[in-house]
Amino acid sequence: MRTDKLDAAVWADACELLRNPALLRKEYERRLAAPEKSDGDESLRKQLSSAQRTVSRLIDAYADGVLRREEFDSRIERARRRQSDLEAKQNAMQSQTREQAALRAALECLDDFARTIHNNLDQADWTTRREILRTIIDRVVIEPNQIRIVYRINFPLFVKARKNETFLHFCWRTALSDISVAA
Repeated sequence: MRTDKLDAAVWADACELLRNPALLRKEYERRLAAPEKSDGDESLRKQLSSAQRTVSRLIDAYADGVLRREEFDSRIERARRRQSDLEAKQNAMQSQTREQAALRAALECLDDFARTIHNNLDQADWTTRREILRTIIDRVVIEPNQIRIVYRINFPLFVKARKNETFLHFCWRTALSDISVAA
């Protein structure tokens, strides 16, 4: 496959995506519409607190001699497994909440981003194109009958890039150490 044609096809596809924010908005809204967990956050906290108290009570009962070792081992294993499962659910729920907040923030700046980038895509030089493609594309998969482009677009980070940010491409370790010493 000729790389010039591949480059042109990838750039055209990326431009099409960036010029049509409705495609991006649709994907973000689909992700926001993901079904909520059946357990509420408060309910899960109560269950986790109860599981922690159960573990504590079992340890106290064993220490006081109320439970034999065999009975204690089986019951504490079940209680800790339940506690671990609830902690995993809580972590997943918190992760989902953070992801949804990030998606909402992305939707808020999507229109501004689209207006800004729409007019400047045609005038982009090679370096600018490379930075845009590096920012929005995760990978390009070349298959026998098609080219599949996997995008990763994180608008809040993309839009609010630092002004003094520089990219060090193709630098050897010694070059990086020289730069850090000079700074």
